[in-house]
Parts: sequence; structure tokens; C-alpha cells
Amino acid sequence: MLNLSNNRLAGRLSPALCSLVNLTDLDLSFNKLLQLPDNIGQLVNLKKLNARMSSFAEPLPNSFTKLEKLEYLNLYGAQLEVLPNGFDNLKVSVLI
Repeated sequence: MLNLSNNRLAGRLSPALCSLVNLTDLDLSFNKLLQLPDNIGQLVNLKKLNARMSSFAEPLPNSFTKLEKLEYLNLYGAQLEVLPNGFDNLKVSVLI
């Protein structure tokens, strides 16, 4: 688990974060992030993503749909207007 919640992160996350391919749980909640890294799909073992109140100003990257093991997704307050093509193919059991 990597907990980066409430860290006053703003702007964009480094693409290097996505080199943590064994990461299963990522908490980015309560930050001011503009967007997830374009290569977020490299986190192939990610099961839980909490981005509550992260106020994304840009759409989720297309590679987001490669998160095939994702089971829990919290985007509450993310202000997303568009979801990437293929988003509905994810097998998320908890979507907030």
C-alpha cells in the first residue's frame, strides 16, 4: 500500500510512480492533482485506488482501462466529465 492522502500534492504525479508494478493499493485522496500519469496502466496489480476529492481537472488517461485487477475505485469529487473508452469493461466491484 502507498498512502499519499492529505499530502498537499498538486499538479501531476511523476510517471515514475507507475514503475511500482507490484503495488496493490494506492491512496491519493484529498490532494489537488490535475491528472493521473499517462502510464497508470502499468500498475497491473492495482486492486484499490482511492482518489476521493482529488479534483482532477483532466480526463483519466486511456491506459486506465488496463487496470484489469482493479476492484475498488473511489473518484468521489474528482469532477470528471469524460471516462476513457473501455472504462465499462473494468471489473470494479465498488465504484464511488
